[in-house]
Amino acid sequence: MPRKKNTVVTTLIDVGNIKSIKQGIDSMERLADGLKHLNKLVATPLRINIKAKVMVPMLKELRHYPGRPHHPLRWKSNKQRRYVMAMLREIGQEDGYKRTYALARGWRYDITTLSNGSMVMRVWNEAESKNPFTGVKTKYEPFVQGSIGLGQSKTSAARYRAPIQPFHQDTGWPEAQPIVAKYTQIAREETVWIYIVRLTALAKRGK
Repeated sequence: MPRKKNTVVTTLIDVGNIKSIKQGIDSMERLADGLKHLNKLVATPLRINIKAKVMVPMLKELRHYPGRPHHPLRWKSNKQRRYVMAMLREIGQEDGYKRTYALARGWRYDITTLSNGSMVMRVWNEAESKNPFTGVKTKYEPFVQGSIGLGQSKTSAARYRAPIQPFHQDTGWPEAQPIVAKYTQIAREETVWIYIVRLTALAKRGK
């Protein structure tokens, strides 16, 4: 290519030159190291902001206890009614189930930084109920507040809602999936915002 006056021409990368390719790889490695350093700078403020703006209000909504059950109870089937009443008699609560608040205390979350620098938020409920006949422990949150997931379709919403028992719906338990989905979106937006702020600050510092 002929040179023109007051024109700069330079080869950015010569794909036929091993040395040039290696320089490009070295640049990418330096960029990767810079991003790892950025992750360290972001991790602490991200956890603080996510806890304040996402986890605290999310757990408050998930842990809301409604009033007393509505009577007569709306059972899913007569078989279910007989089974539940038998369980209550077995544990000595045939006059009515006494709340333990284990479901509210069972909601958990954590934010984990993976080896590649990605940050992952996890939400779950660890409350378990022990079957008095078999001794087997099972998680019962889906039967009260529904399953949780991030699907947005009507089919997904129906699937998450399906395990909820009619008498829990009537009592007014908050459905978990819409709450988790809402605050997960807020967490994503907050994470992007924090990264933009930190990247902008680093860019200004580098000038």
